[in-house]
Order: sequence, then C-alpha cells, then structure tokens
Amino acid sequence: MINTEYYQLYRCVMGCNAVLDGIDKAIGPQNERDRIKAEALAVRALHYFTLVNLYGEPYDYNKQALGVPLKLTAILQEKGSARNTVEEVYRQILDDLNEAASLLEQYDVTEKDFKINLPAVRILLSRVYLFMEEWKKSSDEATKAMEYGLGMWDLTTVTMSKDASGNDIYPQPNSYDSPEVFWCYSSTNWGKTNDVAPVPSESFLGLYDVDPNDVRFGEAGFYVSPLFTYDWATGTNKITGYQVRKSNLQTGNTTTVLGAAVRLSEAYLNRAEAYAQLGMTSEAISDLNTIRRNRIKGYVDQTDFPDLLEAIHIERRKEFCFEGYRWFDLRRYGMPAIHHDFQATASSPRMRYTLSEKDMMYTLPIPNSVIWVNQSIKQNASASTPVREGTNIN
Repeated sequence: MINTEYYQLYRCVMGCNAVLDGIDKAIGPQNERDRIKAEALAVRALHYFTLVNLYGEPYDYNKQALGVPLKLTAILQEKGSARNTVEEVYRQILDDLNEAASLLEQYDVTEKDFKINLPAVRILLSRVYLFMEEWKKSSDEATKAMEYGLGMWDLTTVTMSKDASGNDIYPQPNSYDSPEVFWCYSSTNWGKTNDVAPVPSESFLGLYDVDPNDVRFGEAGFYVSPLFTYDWATGTNKITGYQVRKSNLQTGNTTTVLGAAVRLSEAYLNRAEAYAQLGMTSEAISDLNTIRRNRIKGYVDQTDFPDLLEAIHIERRKEFCFEGYRWFDLRRYGMPAIHHDFQATASSPRMRYTLSEKDMMYTLPIPNSVIWVNQSIKQNASASTPVREGTNIN
C-alpha cells in the first residue's frame, strides 16, 4: 500500500492534520502560529484536490459521486472512514483555502522559501473554482493573485549565461529563479537524459509546429527539448527522446528545481478561461495574448480567435506540460476519447491503447490494498473493467 499514490497523499494529509491539531495550543508569537496554520490548511487542500481528482468523478460531471474520505484530524481510528462525496470534498478544500487566505492576508509578507504564501493560495482558489465552473469567483481570485506578482517572465528575451565549459545555462521556470513563481513543490523523475526520458504524444509535439518560434520547445527550448544520438548509418542526428528542462536541473544552475510550481501564468490562464465562459471575450483574449507574448518570439497580439476556449486549452497544455495538469483538465473537458502509443523496447511492437469518451477509467480504482485495511470504502466501478488490449500499429 505504501507504494500507492493514495497512501502517499494521505500520509501528507496526516502531517498537515498533526500540525492543525496542535498549532492553536503551541507556544510562540501569534503571527507565526497563524502562518503555520495557514500553510497546513493550504497544503492539505492541495492534497485533497489531487486525491478527489484521481479517485472521484469530475465535479462538473457528477459531484454527488463518491470522492475520498475526509480525515481532518491526526487521531488514529480503529476503523476506517467511508468516502465523502465529490462535492463534500470540494467544500472542505474551499474551507481550508479560504481560512488559509484569511490568516495570511493579516500579514503583508510573501516569502519565497518553499513555504506556501497568500498569492499561491489565491491561485489555488482560482483553480478550484475553475473546476467547479464558478467562473466569476475563479477570475476574482486570479486577479487578487496578480496583485502580488512581479509580472510575466518574458522568456523570448532571456539571454543565457555560460558555464565553465561554455555550455548554455538554461533558465528554470519551476524554481525561484523565475519572477513568476510563488511556490515550488513536488518532486519529479521526469527530465532525465537517459532511457527514462519521456516521449511526448504526437498531438502534443504538433502544437509547437503551429508556433515554431515558441521558446518553450525545441533544441534550445526552455520547457521541453529533443535528445539526439548520431546515426552513423545515415550521418545524421536522430531524436531518441526528450528532456523536460523545466523540471531538470541544468548544468551550471545551482537553484533548487522541483516538478511543479504555482506561478503567475496559471492566474492568467485561469482568468482567461473564466472570462471566456462569462462572455468577456476581449478580456479573455487580452490575458491569452499576455501569455503568448512572453513565450513566442515575434508574437503579434491577436484580436480574435476562431475558437477562443480551445486556444486557451491548448495554451494550458503547452504551459503546464509534465506538471500533472493535463489529466485533470481532460476530465473536466468532458473526458474525451484519447490514445497513447507505447513501445516497450526497440524490437517490441508499437502498441496503441485507447480510452473511450467518458471511459470509467477516467476515475481510477481505489487501490485494493487500501480496501483490505479499510472495508468502509466502496470501490469505484472502474475496478471491474477488463484489462485494455492494445492494438499493434507497426
């Protein structure tokens, strides 16, 4: 069980609960206790947001479906808890984030030291409201977060320094080197330069073909770049994988880089989507242009997009690639049919695995090891679906 995402997330929830159980009786200045309490509430909210989006149905699809158990104290229970509904979990997430914001806004301090802070909490609130389709509240929280930002990081004008060997030192968007970042979190195994390097989908790679001047991708891309091996037979370099530079510490860079970060670009994209849903087209286009202007060389602001919402969704996919956003976004977009191609070894057949529209597997099964120790938990229907058979596409 300890190897499941379910266990690891609840272990973090337990840590937050332990802090919250004792912080009001702790010795120390009130402002320090308030800050620590706010941090624990906000981090607990983020973990529950992840849990309910893995093991509960999408809020906009069926908020009365079973979500995950709400455990709000660190006190051990002899018998486990039953699952709360998706709606109940979301309401607790909002309660935690709003209380955290209320505590943090008393003190005009925004620390960037791996402690969650007020603008990060505002962006998380904006994210949660976006998933709940409460568009006005989402846009309002995003606007509040922008008041604390130093502005977007214009990656199109970044001049790279060199290390002792003359290699470029790439900027790290998921680190405190970025003026956009409010809070860094999450470890990662992505971005390695060996056999575990990820192979992005063709549809993802195709997004950058439309905007070849997008500095997030390419041989010198700041987010994702191809890895090459010289092919002696053809005398050319062949792409053998991809490196996720955004979450992989680059040569010569000494900052701490993590798998994900709450940063200003999310505030703009959350607000752009909320504005588009509210019919505030010009405001949505303005926010979308702000993102694209700072990511695409030579970009000229657009005054119209044939499908504005789709353009915003595409920008989210590019901006937050490999940070865990995409799966959750697909769920709230209506759970469209998708496929993944997989080849185990160079000599293995290339197989395609398909997830149908509104497939039950868009909601993951509760790990069996969890149910064995907590029989109060009802399993998801996806646990009874047959093993998916791949199709050979060689």
